[in-house]
Amino acid sequence: MMIVQLIVVSILSLIMALLLEVKALYHVRHVFTVLPWILFVAIAEGLGFTLMALGQTYSPPTHAALILSLEGVFASIFSYMVLGETLTPYELTGCMLMLVATYIAKMGCCG
Repeated sequence: MMIVQLIVVSILSLIMALLLEVKALYHVRHVFTVLPWILFVAIAEGLGFTLMALGQTYSPPTHAALILSLEGVFASIFSYMVLGETLTPYELTGCMLMLVATYIAKMGCCG
């Protein structure tokens, strides 16, 4: 079932990229220049989702839900560290709220 989800999301993402990223396509001279990137992303996504699904089977549902709810926070942190993107005050506040809420949910609040 997971492979079907990955294929559907990949096809829909490709369609949206072709429709919305027209300027980026001007730099592509031949399909073989981007093929290694497409394969790299496909392998990385497939491996990531497979490991995530395997990890969920070995952890309690509450722990898995807490960890997976922080996916956006981790993506923001890694985009800041790896890509050098800047985070707005609203984004930083959102990350902090998510981390605090996860901590409260895990440790409990008010006794």
